[in-house]
Amino acid sequence: MVTFHALTNWKIPSIHIWRQNLALQYNLAELGRDEHDFSVFRDEPDHQIHEYANFKLFSGNEWEDDEHHRLLPRFDEYRFPANVWLVKGTNRVLTQNPFDASYDEVRVHLVTARKFRNCAT
Repeated sequence: MVTFHALTNWKIPSIHIWRQNLALQYNLAELGRDEHDFSVFRDEPDHQIHEYANFKLFSGNEWEDDEHHRLLPRFDEYRFPANVWLVKGTNRVLTQNPFDASYDEVRVHLVTARKFRNCAT
């Protein structure tokens, strides 16, 4: 069982999953929100189908851009992770809880204004 944790501003998000080179595709409805207000989805993809499993978020007729297609990671023996975290508008997928490691302070490195002075905002 894979639990998807998705950070999105859509009120009713869903996840579209498809396998490459197969006519296998389906949608997952949101089950609720977790303690960090991430949308939660669950699926039990068949790890014995070795084709890549891709997914992206959508809400009604609004879909993430194609560059935000994500690949569901695999571990030993083609197993899928128990949990994945993702953010709408990115294609990065985390398999470790990003809230497990927190920092009391961060260091910000300033970049000279001259480098960005002529850039459009």
